[in-house]
Amino acid sequence: MFVSLRLLQDEVDEAAAALRRHGVTVYALGIKDANVKELNKIASYPASKHVFTVDDFSKLKTLEQVLQKTVCHNILREVTVSSKRSSIKEGCVQTDEADIFFLIDHSGSIYPSDFQDMRKFILEFLHTFRIGPDHVRMGVAKFADDPELEFDLTAFSDAASIERAVLNIKQRGGGTETGKALGFMSPLFKNAAVSRGHQVPEYLIVITDGKSSDEVRATAEQLRSQGVTIYAIGVKNADETELLEISGDQKKMFFVNDFDALKPIKDDIITDICSTDVCKDVSGDLLFLVDSSGSIYPEDYQKMKDFMKAVMEQSSVGRDAVHFGVVQFSTIQRPAFTLDQFYTKDELLSAVDAMTQIGGGTHTGEAIAFAQEYFSAVRGGRPSLTQRLVVITDGESQDQVKEPAQVKEPAQVRSQVKEPAQVRSQVTPAGQGAGAGEVTGQRAGAGEVTGHTSSASGTQFDLCPLSTAPQGHSLTSALCHSASGTQFDLCPLSTAPQGLSLTSDLCPQRLRDSGVVIYAIGVVDANVTQLREISGSSDRYFAERDFDALKDLVTGLSNEICNPERGETVTSDL
Repeated sequence: MFVSLRLLQDEVDEAAAALRRHGVTVYALGIKDANVKELNKIASYPASKHVFTVDDFSKLKTLEQVLQKTVCHNILREVTVSSKRSSIKEGCVQTDEADIFFLIDHSGSIYPSDFQDMRKFILEFLHTFRIGPDHVRMGVAKFADDPELEFDLTAFSDAASIERAVLNIKQRGGGTETGKALGFMSPLFKNAAVSRGHQVPEYLIVITDGKSSDEVRATAEQLRSQGVTIYAIGVKNADETELLEISGDQKKMFFVNDFDALKPIKDDIITDICSTDVCKDVSGDLLFLVDSSGSIYPEDYQKMKDFMKAVMEQSSVGRDAVHFGVVQFSTIQRPAFTLDQFYTKDELLSAVDAMTQIGGGTHTGEAIAFAQEYFSAVRGGRPSLTQRLVVITDGESQDQVKEPAQVKEPAQVRSQVKEPAQVRSQVTPAGQGAGAGEVTGQRAGAGEVTGHTSSASGTQFDLCPLSTAPQGHSLTSALCHSASGTQFDLCPLSTAPQGLSLTSDLCPQRLRDSGVVIYAIGVVDANVTQLREISGSSDRYFAERDFDALKDLVTGLSNEICNPERGETVTSDL
C-alpha cells in the first residue's frame, strides 16, 4: 500500500512497475493534494480498483471499511483466476482454426523491459492455443517509422518454433507510424486465406505506446472490412481516441499505464476470442434480478443494462443453449421477460433496451421470493439444467428480520410477516394431528419480516415466501397465506444464524437448495454481508465501487456460465 500526501517529487513509474512485475498487487491512497495521475501509474491495473483518494485526514476512517472490503474482494477475485484460465484454455484448444497476427510498436520510446513484457504477452497467447497449420496460426509484425514482418503465419508449424522466433525479436527504435503499419497488414491477411484455402476467423492485436504520427482510421476500417477483428492496446502515452479508431469497438480497446499490465488484458482478449467455443455446448438458465429503485441514477441504470447485454453477447444463446430472463425490483417486482420468451441475441438485446426504471425503495428479499417461481417449468425454466440467478443492487435491503420469535412444539408457532393484512394458517407438526400447531402473522411495518423461529426442542425454522402452496402441510412445510396472495413456508434449519434478514437465509437458501446458483453484485452502498448471504458463497458475490466497474465483471460472469466449478483456496501477504 502506497500513501501519498502531495505531488510526487521523484519518478516512481519504474519502481512501481518492478514491484508489479514481481507479482505484487499495489494499492495507492492519495490524501489532500496527491497527484491522481501519478497514483494511477503506481497502482495495479485497473486503477478503478486500486486507487483511493480523500481530501482530508479526517475522512480516512470512513475509507477504512471501503478499502478493507476492496482489498479482500480483490484477493477473493484472484482465487478464481486459475480456474477461469483453465476453462478458457479448454475453449481455446477447441478453437479449431484461426489466424492471429501481432503488430507491436518497437519505437525508441519503449524501454527494453517494456519490450520484454510484449514478448511475454505474445508467448502466453502461444501457449493457450492449439498451434498448427490446420489449427491456429500465428505471425508477428513490428513497426516504428516503417512496418517490418518478423514472421508470417506459414513460417512455423509448431509452438516451440514460434517461441524461439518471438524471443529473437529485436527492437530497432524510431518513430510511431501506426497507420502505415495497419495498411501493411491488409495483404498479409489476404494471403492468409489463400494459403489456408478457406476463410477462418482472423485477429490482429496491436500494441503501441504513443500517438501515431499518421492517420489510422482509413487503414483500420479497411482491415475490419476484410473481416479482421482488431484489438487495440495503448500503453503510457497512447491516445485513447486513436485506439478506438483502430479497434472500432469500445470493448476491444484497452489503455494501461505500463506494459506490465498487459497480463490481465491478455486474459480478456483470449476470453473474447475463445468464449464462443468454450460455451458452444453449454445450456442453462440465467435470470437477472436487477435493482430498479429510485436511488439509481439514469446513467447508472443504463450501465446496468449494458452489463446484462454484454453478458448475453458473450454467451451461447438459443433454444437448446443458454436462456436469459430479467426481473426488475424496487418496492415492487416487475418481470421484463421470462426465460422462454426470447431465443436470439438480437431479441434479448432489444428487450433489455426497452426496459424502463421503476423507482421506489429496495426490497431485495421480496424480489428474491418473487423471482423464485420464474425458474419453474411452468414459467419457462428448465430445472433439469443448471440455473443461475444474478442479483444486482445498489443499496442495503430494507426488508429485514428484526424480532425472532419462539416456537413451542407442538403448541403455537408465531411469526410476524410484512403484509397489508393479517396472515393466518394452520400448521400440522410432523406426526401430530391437525390443529396441533398454528402460525399467525400480523401486519408489520414497512419491510419487516420476523420469520426466524426456534422451538423448545432446539429445532429452528425460517419463514420463506413461496409462489405456490404445497400439499399436505406439516411443520416441515408450514404454509401461511396473506390477503394479497403471498404464501410463506416455515422450514426447519440445522442452525439458527443471528440477525437474519429476508435477503439472507430465507428464500436464497431455498433457491440454493433447489440447485439454483446465486451471484450477488453490489454497487456503491450495497451491504457486503447481505451480498455474501444472498450468494451463499464468498466467491460468488462482488462489491463494486461504482457502476462503471460492472464492465470488469462481464468476462468473469460469462466464464461462470460455462464453468462454475471452483474450489481453490488462496493465501496472501498484505
